[in-house]
Amino acid sequence: MTKKKPEYPQEFRHRAVEMWGHWDGTQDELARQLGICSRTIRRWLRRTEAAQGVAEARRAGTVPLRDLEVQRLKRENAKLKESNAALQESVRFLAARRRSKQSTISSK
Repeated sequence: MTKKKPEYPQEFRHRAVEMWGHWDGTQDELARQLGICSRTIRRWLRRTEAAQGVAEARRAGTVPLRDLEVQRLKRENAKLKESNAALQESVRFLAARRRSKQSTISSK
């Protein structure tokens, strides 16, 4: 069984990335100070830097349309995967419900 990652509010993530800009220590020290895993702060920083890079490039008009399309498709794919998982769960629930009804009918 895999351990579920803790969910941090967007405000907390933003503040942590903002703190890094003024922090004199290491990322590990900042993570420890905030009570989070050092990999988590690294991931947030990478995502923020990537998002800022895309935003700056978009303003400068240097992001190829292909890259923007890939980003859009990745977001769409993630949404579709989430919807698919929800549908599969619904099918499992309905199938189990149907089986339980059939077993009560056949036992009468």
